[in-house]
Amino acid sequence: HIHPSFLLKGKGKQKIKLPCFYISKKNIIFPSFGEFTGTHNLKLENSGDEFILISKNELFCLDS
Repeated sequence: HIHPSFLLKGKGKQKIKLPCFYISKKNIIFPSFGEFTGTHNLKLENSGDEFILISKNELFCLDS
């Protein structure tokens, strides 16, 4: 099984990898809530897909 994450890239070589919920027409995949589990980077590829990114204090929604 996978625990989704999303890689955000900034200017230069800045990067941050955030856990996320992945929502498609057929599935909802939950992020890992443990500290010792890995993640798998996903990308916005399909129309209608949505990511809800989780930071320390906020949720951010990305959709295609």
